Amino acid sequence: MKSDVAPANSMLGRPPAMQPWIRRIEDWGLVPGSRILAVGADTGPLVTILRALGHDVTVAGPVDGLAAPEREFDGVIALGFLERARWDRWALRRLRHTLKPDGLLVLAVPNIFSPLSLANPVYLARKLSKQFSKMLRRAGSPRSIEPIRSYPAGALRSMVEQVGFKVRDARSLGPPGLRSWPGAGGWTASHHLVIAQRRPGLFGPGSDRPFPDPGRHRERYEHDHRGEFEARDQWRARHAVSAVVATPFEPGSCAGRSVLVLSPHPDDEIIGCGGTLSRLVEAGAQVTVLQATDGSASASLEGEPEAIRRTIRLEEARQVAETAGFRPTIFWKEDNAAFAARPELVTRLRDLLTAIRPALVFTPFLTDLHPDHQTLNRILAAAIAEPMDDALRIMGYEVWGSAVVSTYCDVARSMPLLERLLGIYDTAMMADDFVSMLWTRNYYHSLVLRGCPGFVEAFFKCDPRRFRELVLSDEGIRVHATT
Repeated sequence: MKSDVAPANSMLGRPPAMQPWIRRIEDWGLVPGSRILAVGADTGPLVTILRALGHDVTVAGPVDGLAAPEREFDGVIALGFLERARWDRWALRRLRHTLKPDGLLVLAVPNIFSPLSLANPVYLARKLSKQFSKMLRRAGSPRSIEPIRSYPAGALRSMVEQVGFKVRDARSLGPPGLRSWPGAGGWTASHHLVIAQRRPGLFGPGSDRPFPDPGRHRERYEHDHRGEFEARDQWRARHAVSAVVATPFEPGSCAGRSVLVLSPHPDDEIIGCGGTLSRLVEAGAQVTVLQATDGSASASLEGEPEAIRRTIRLEEARQVAETAGFRPTIFWKEDNAAFAARPELVTRLRDLLTAIRPALVFTPFLTDLHPDHQTLNRILAAAIAEPMDDALRIMGYEVWGSAVVSTYCDVARSMPLLERLLGIYDTAMMADDFVSMLWTRNYYHSLVLRGCPGFVEAFFKCDPRRFRELVLSDEGIRVHATT
């Protein structure tokens, strides 16, 4: 929609430095009276102009303090913002949630390659402070100086698209009257400007996000995760696990049965098997999640009071369980920084297995590199008691490792729910973009296992006796059941 104000007249009487911003906003335009959110240290002059044009502009404080708006905005203007945000991808996602469907984002960041950026004393000082801040952190000092982040143009555009926007315009902008030399690649441009619209969704029905080229996606995924694949193949060779043709998992086979999910940290249950769990709930299974630790060691909780660190992620887990339809969650509340395979935890898990008699137990796959994930698997191996339930199956899910896949579940229709549940896990999402991680991984599995675009969760399935053998035979693992 175009503004009713003619572009030729709209430039009159405005500060020259604002002309490039106004021109691009009007090209994609907002009708007069649009509700606009302004964030960032450099929005002041633009806010004055937008209000003069008849827009309803709200100026926000830091994005981490931005409450959910009473109603969604038609547009967001972010200048002097993203390069200062500690958690940039998370901040962009939060801004996306403030927008109406197809709402407009206008984002500008300094150009990393521009000599003009170095002429800005604030920018230069903050860039120079980066190494100083790293030294302070290595020395154990608290974070005191936040350096300004830089983005190449392509990386900026890619990030904006990955978090749920459709880029409509992307270009470099410089000061008025200063033009790039022909063939100079825009070196005189001081800022990158991106104008984008919110996509209706990242996954499933209603989403207009196109699937990447299958061949290139497979090649890129396997390149980026080659270390995980190498660890998986070494594990398979060490344990003489032969390759098998993976078969589809049908959640309806567990209707009326109990399912237990072992989650080392709040969010692992959604990252590793959330789509499959949602299908199990739909099929009538009773899903119980055991949250082993409090998640207090998360990077996003650095500097927070202990009372918050010990509880915030557990509260998020309760809300996730309620939203997903899981049974009341079991919380061990183990210290994330001191989680160990203690005998009393083995006994507690053994008692739980006896009480609910699950048909399936979901747990991280055995090549997962996270020590807490390995610890929980050792506890499970020790808790499996004789006589074993021949019908019980262990399902190894993926978080920080690639599984030897023996079964998989089509989760395409569950992906919108996964995006919503990961949004509830706001604390973890600050530091890691798990939504993009799931999109990338589950799309890859669909290409490999089904031969077509879609979303699939993959698992290593085995009986409890084989699981215990695999865990206890690994070097350095010495876990004994309590008597």
